[in-house]
Amino acid sequence: MKEGFSGTGELFGSIAGTGALGPFSPADPSAPQEEQAKDVFRAMSAALAAAGLGWKDVVRTWFYLDGIYSWYPAFNRVRTEFFAANGIVRLPASTGIGLKAGEGALTAAFLAAPGGWNSVESPLQVPATDYKSSFSRAAEADGVLYVSGTAAILPGSHEVAFPCDAAAQTRCTLDAVEAILRSRGTRWEKVSRAVAYVKRPEDAAASRQAVLARGLPEDKMLFLVADVCRDGWLFEIEVDAAL
Repeated sequence: MKEGFSGTGELFGSIAGTGALGPFSPADPSAPQEEQAKDVFRAMSAALAAAGLGWKDVVRTWFYLDGIYSWYPAFNRVRTEFFAANGIVRLPASTGIGLKAGEGALTAAFLAAPGGWNSVESPLQVPATDYKSSFSRAAEADGVLYVSGTAAILPGSHEVAFPCDAAAQTRCTLDAVEAILRSRGTRWEKVSRAVAYVKRPEDAAASRQAVLARGLPEDKMLFLVADVCRDGWLFEIEVDAAL
């Protein structure tokens, strides 16, 4: 592990601290990608059923895809079809990131909120469903706002903002996250957990300083090296904040 970066153990520790369940991986990591994705959704569904819950109770998901550039189209198709088949209209918040986090190439986790929850969209970014990706920009439950993995998108568009410019992308991404926080009456100082993903290790120091300058508590933040789901993206961040 590169100096200054967190590992997957710390990542799963932070997720487990939210009360999430996982990790889930496909039974056969040599199966075609779509079959692996379907298998993971079946495993997640079985865990929900065992707890007396269903997908309508799922407020947030995490999907780690090793080799995400080849995985993402097939994975998105499976997720969209699964939600449609199960009548899931209110979509959970989510992170989908290029990271090897388990035995195979796909690892997942979820957080359920049986007491009810609400989806939240972004004041600055179009809904992810506009480009056929099935998740909400954020969700809130039990006094916590869960902001999905967020990267730099041009306002009113689904195009990558500032391609290959890490500093500009970080600022753009933080503006988008801040707009969601403010829309729900909270702020960076209320963040209880944050995970930042940087594609290039050499960009991490500048990205970290940009995040800390917003007021996010340093002891609540993890940094990992990972591929964001589009080739031009260099930075992504997910945060949980008290409402």
